[in-house]
Amino acid sequence: MTPQELTPDYFFDLDNFAHNEIFHNINYVWDALRNINEYLINYIEENKSKYQHIGNEVYVGKNVKIEPFANIIGPVIIGDNSLIQSSVRIEGPVIIGEDSEVRSGAYIRGNVIIGDRCVIRSELKSSVFMN
Repeated sequence: MTPQELTPDYFFDLDNFAHNEIFHNINYVWDALRNINEYLINYIEENKSKYQHIGNEVYVGKNVKIEPFANIIGPVIIGDNSLIQSSVRIEGPVIIGEDSEVRSGAYIRGNVIIGDRCVIRSELKSSVFMN
């Protein structure tokens, strides 16, 4: 691959991704992970007032369902109409987009952005899942 083929604009359609700022001013797609913690902390702090605070630095949008025995430790934002099933563990900082599902058994270990309309059932750390 050429260096141009390793840029975020070559790999992704960033126009429709709410968190495309994380890809600004970087040379290669993996460079976004160097900035993810700072981006998440700043984004959550600047946007948490738009969500309902349910405790433990966890902020949720409208129609979010969190099933019993889900363990969420903030800072975390969960977008509208998302589902967190039972036996999920989420450790912030994490952003979960709208209309997304985190399925039973998932373990999200921080520094994670999950876009809109994603379905997750795995262990994640320092990751970006786009719409």
